[in-house]
Amino acid sequence: MKIHHLGIAVSSLDEALKVYQELFPGLVMEREPVREGASMEMVMIQTETGPLLELLQPLKSDGDIGRFIARRGEGIHHIAYETADIQAAYARCKEQGYRVLGEITPGAGGCDTFFIHPKDTHGVLTEFVSCAGGAREP
Repeated sequence: MKIHHLGIAVSSLDEALKVYQELFPGLVMEREPVREGASMEMVMIQTETGPLLELLQPLKSDGDIGRFIARRGEGIHHIAYETADIQAAYARCKEQGYRVLGEITPGAGGCDTFFIHPKDTHGVLTEFVSCAGGAREP
């Protein structure tokens, strides 16, 4: 098991990026294109040896990240684990009775993703990620 990225909910990408740039000069940061109708904007930060950091800014107050910040404030939103076979991981989670949130969908960097409800994972929203086929990997 390898942690692919940590999702961090922030009120302002510009303010958060300033902090990360001041604390860790030279980090490689990539803004994800905003999809039409998206409820959030994302920036992926490459760390030297660890997982990516995914900063998530709400674009809509009633979207997932907007609601998260309203309820809990800024902070870690989810942990994403890398899998070589997302279809098998999805099927295994469903067979084991975990509450899978939706279907496998395209996520940041062209990776395929799905989520497990945090009530099934001790309060941590859990994402599975597969970046097969040439998509960006950490």
